[in-house]
Amino acid sequence: DVVAIPGFVSGQRFVRNETQMYPNVEPKLPNYLTLYRVTTDDLDAVNADIRERISTGVTKFETPSVIEAGTGSGYWYRFNAPEIRRTMPLPDGFAGKQLVHYDHIVFMNAVEGRQQEWEQWYDETHSPDMLTGAGIMTSQRTTLARPSPTATVPPTNEMVLFTVQIPAGLPAASAAPTIPRPAVPS
Repeated sequence: DVVAIPGFVSGQRFVRNETQMYPNVEPKLPNYLTLYRVTTDDLDAVNADIRERISTGVTKFETPSVIEAGTGSGYWYRFNAPEIRRTMPLPDGFAGKQLVHYDHIVFMNAVEGRQQEWEQWYDETHSPDMLTGAGIMTSQRTTLARPSPTATVPPTNEMVLFTVQIPAGLPAASAAPTIPRPAVPS
């Protein structure tokens, strides 16, 4: 139903991986995330169409709801940086194996007043370092375009989407790059 809305290109539901890429990191996020790709020059019209579909019953929600009360939050992020692609070959051990696709999603904020410096560091240092990780294929930055007025979790200003492909059976943490834990510019 949702991808029938003008501008919606695709939709995919993600389940939070129990094992995070970095040890001792437990995000305070819901277990599920749905990522919709939308192409539009009129976000207000897309939002109005969504509200209309919900209010008229075109978009239906289960009764009783299958969504845990108070856990739904929606944010609009805009891809505003080029996708950075892996340039090195995959590890030899990946050859001939079935690869499983993951998306590693990072939510963060740049230090106030240092947005441009953060973007340069992320694009020129951190993303290339991350792409040395086994199976990390792409990186792309986004910026918060519009927060949700009903969000239960405050949004971050930045989100970065990494695509990962590793052999079936390997834990997601095996894709972590062999670089020291990221150090942001000081």
